[in-house]
Amino acid sequence: MNTRTRLTIAISSLVVLGMVLTAQLQAQNGGTSGLSAQALIGPQVPLTPLWSGMVPGDYVSAGVGMRNIGSGTVSLSVPAGATITRTWMFWGVIWSGSPPANTADINGTTVNGTLLGTSGSPCWGGSGINFYVADVSGLATTGANALSNFPSGLTNGALPQSQPRVFPLCEGATLVAVFTHPAWDYNTIRIFGGAQTFGSQSVNSVLGAFTGWMSGNPADQLAQTSFIMADGQRRFASDASRFNGVLTSGPGTAIKTADAFDGADGIVTVSATDGLWDTHSLNVSSFFPNGVNTAAIATSIAGSGGDCLSWGAQVISVKTALNAFIDLKAGSCPNSVNINSHGKIPVSLLSNSWFDVANVDASTVQLNGVSATGAPGWGDVSMPYMAFASGCYDCNLGGADLFNDLTFKFKTQDVVATLGPVSNGDCISVTLTGNLNDGTPFIATDVMRIIDNSSPKSGATTAENGFALSQNAPNPIVTGTSFRYALPEASNVTLEVYSTLGQRVATVFSGSRAAGVHNVTWDGLSDLGTTLPAGSYVYRLRAGDQVLSKTLVITR
Repeated sequence: MNTRTRLTIAISSLVVLGMVLTAQLQAQNGGTSGLSAQALIGPQVPLTPLWSGMVPGDYVSAGVGMRNIGSGTVSLSVPAGATITRTWMFWGVIWSGSPPANTADINGTTVNGTLLGTSGSPCWGGSGINFYVADVSGLATTGANALSNFPSGLTNGALPQSQPRVFPLCEGATLVAVFTHPAWDYNTIRIFGGAQTFGSQSVNSVLGAFTGWMSGNPADQLAQTSFIMADGQRRFASDASRFNGVLTSGPGTAIKTADAFDGADGIVTVSATDGLWDTHSLNVSSFFPNGVNTAAIATSIAGSGGDCLSWGAQVISVKTALNAFIDLKAGSCPNSVNINSHGKIPVSLLSNSWFDVANVDASTVQLNGVSATGAPGWGDVSMPYMAFASGCYDCNLGGADLFNDLTFKFKTQDVVATLGPVSNGDCISVTLTGNLNDGTPFIATDVMRIIDNSSPKSGATTAENGFALSQNAPNPIVTGTSFRYALPEASNVTLEVYSTLGQRVATVFSGSRAAGVHNVTWDGLSDLGTTLPAGSYVYRLRAGDQVLSKTLVITR
């Protein structure tokens, strides 16, 4: 190696060392001047999936900055008629020395956060930043939510640049709430969490692929996404976001034209220039061509203004099926079906202002996976029941509404075979699926009341073999209920509650029981101690190799 080569290598090494030292020094500058070199700061925990689900509804999100306060109020607003079913709380804390406590309060209840990851401090010194998440379903509500007791060295509202700096530094918190709505289409929602701090460069998060559909309820946008970001500051303008490589907010766009991550959630509560927390939501419908499987990539950009950002979570939802309406046995309520019949069950698929049955591909229509027989009938026979059907009397008596409907017929015995064990008087949810002519999938549900003249009435507690299960009481359930069952001999017994998708949500009892009649109570909570969403559930009694099931309804 000649002298010139060695000199060139030495100079290059000094340049690289200088960039590293610059990044390190800027990371200790207290957030008052920007990072001058591109850098990933500290360990990187890329955003990974936390939860995914498809619901007739969508999500909302909102946050608040908390630097030197440790508390705040987050207001959640959902469409009229919607019900929040799941909620998560995300928060970020910069710490020094020992990691902060993972606890915080929402509406007076203390929750424990799960650590999503630790990344480098976003230019405020200290050891790093931790992001946490807690499932606060049943605790968060529409309207104002009081968040308090977050780890915070100061709670006097001192400006972020105030000295001395007292760790931990709580950046802020965000609530993400999933809601259901009887008229909303089915949206696939995915929530991601991690911890990535960076400056003067872009970071990508892969959100997976979606097939979106444009039609359906016009109030329900096709797609949206939300960035949950710590340490955005107006004083360091030029941050931006991209979606699938296209600028969506920040300089060069029509949305937040100066700075995409300007600390908007803390501008009022913390500082006009140093809000330090963003819940930045965007309509990204235009990125999903109708019926095309499309990969989704979100990009956050700490711009040339020198801002240091910490990315903690991302949410996305895409409309993946339409929510349609059906009426079993139009003109009747309840929709009683004799499971011993060898006839057919009429099911009317209903039109409304945004769903025209003339666009339905009749060959794709199925009820609980059973295809219809013959051609559907055409005519105005009923109107949509604009609520979630869960009880036997969640229906209407039909009547014209000036929209033509399609009535399909399904063989009773073929449908009964899909129901599993049922008893006289049970209320069972059934699902009709199909596609429009352009391939758009739709889903519709209704409830049928079981008539079984060969079995005892649902209130009976005895049977020919001495093994029986009564209908729970009270039903529907508001806060709790009791179950009554009979055993012909001593047995190991389990009594469990399942969702209509077959997922076990609660174990009411598991253990040995003597022969005879028994009662057991249930508080209506899941095995995790959380409040279960309103709807229909199946409860199943197993004793040895014998199984009995019935349906219950939860209302909130």
